[in-house]
Amino acid sequence: MVGLPVPFRYEYLMAETIFSQLLLLPHPPFKPMYYTLVIIDLCKALPGAFPAVVAGAVRALFEKIADLDMECRMRLILWFSHHL
Repeated sequence: MVGLPVPFRYEYLMAETIFSQLLLLPHPPFKPMYYTLVIIDLCKALPGAFPAVVAGAVRALFEKIADLDMECRMRLILWFSHHL
């Protein structure tokens, strides 16, 4: 996934997909720790791009946290605590 031959910045699409799966109701397809590990591995594999994309996604999610379902809030908070 790191070297996809596409003409656009796919990091945004990857981050959106990962977070949408993590916050999927009623349950994410995988355990929340899986998403933590995927994001950390992508940050290591794409150090020039992915950390900034994740930071932007986290900023946007926390700006809208009042609009999130309580379950999604808890998942986001738990993910962020693991990520730090």
